[in-house]
Amino acid sequence: MESLSVTTDDHIFTISTHPTTPLIAVGDITGRVSCYSPSGDGDKKMIENISIQEHSKACRALCFSLKGDKLYSASKDKHILSINPISGQILSDVLLAIKSPINVMLYLSDRLVCGHDSGTVSVYNSADLSCIGSLVITEQNEYVSGICHTPSHRQVVVTTGEGQIAIIDIRDIIVKKKFYSNSEILCVCCISGEKKCVTGDTEGKLQFFSWLDNPLQPYAHVTCVSDSSIDSCLALPQGELLCVGCGDGVIRIVNMLLRQVTGVIGHKQKMQIDNLIIADALDMLCCSSGNKVMLWKISNIFIGIEKIEKKRNCEQIEERDRNKKIKLSETSESPQIELSVVKELGKKKKKKKKRQQVQSRSERAQFFDGLL
Repeated sequence: MESLSVTTDDHIFTISTHPTTPLIAVGDITGRVSCYSPSGDGDKKMIENISIQEHSKACRALCFSLKGDKLYSASKDKHILSINPISGQILSDVLLAIKSPINVMLYLSDRLVCGHDSGTVSVYNSADLSCIGSLVITEQNEYVSGICHTPSHRQVVVTTGEGQIAIIDIRDIIVKKKFYSNSEILCVCCISGEKKCVTGDTEGKLQFFSWLDNPLQPYAHVTCVSDSSIDSCLALPQGELLCVGCGDGVIRIVNMLLRQVTGVIGHKQKMQIDNLIIADALDMLCCSSGNKVMLWKISNIFIGIEKIEKKRNCEQIEERDRNKKIKLSETSESPQIELSVVKELGKKKKKKKKRQQVQSRSERAQFFDGLL
């Protein structure tokens, strides 16, 4: 069961969390941007602090500035807003220089890195939202599906709907490396403290990359769910666990060392898991599915996974002990079986020998009788 939850009237497209305070921003299909915080009265609901309806179309991407004093929102109406997350005041409203809506957005240092429906990656100055530069990375104008940054904050890993993975230097705005996958890639995340990233595709498969490899190519694969897509992924801090949001409404936990699914979080949702992020101020995992946002304590997730792993280890030990007992019983029974077979053969030999002796005596008697 989740620790906290938010339910809205409309489908949620994107979520973002404040870097220092327990605040969650939500953007929905109507273009409304809302911010929520825990009620503090002991229940599992969150209260709405602000609600802004400035976008004329769906809000597709949200991100906070490093200090959390600004909330950036991007919409299908091709506008970027800069919002005060406490008061709800609109600080700036800029029409995009790129005539294609933004699908994903990432705040990085003093810049906004945006991925567009046309397969273009653009970089904006976070202060005045002026466009610094852009480049087209797709060959068939497929949408940019995901962006994550490397630890150096100088490069980003970008994925597209046509199955492309690209390493881009955001200072020079050039592509360093590329790799083409055979399937449509839906999400990407970088592993903290590692020079690696993970992608999820429409076939339910994870691909692991190291951006130091040249040429860029996957070094491992994991199939999480065979009949559904992987719509979002997130590496948990302080561990080798990866959260995977799937199209069947299940959040799966993947052990990156064992490269296998080790558990699930929460209950199956009615719709796919669109977003997975960490709420640092709450120490919670946050996800969205349909018109609902759910949050879980990360410490509880680790405890749950440890219990599952202990149970699995106990089951493996019990199965190993059972197999040993079966082998011992087989080896202890086999000498008795062999001994009984030997005894039976000995009896048969004795009977055959007696028959031969009787037969030879009768033959001798007949011979001597013939002489008389």
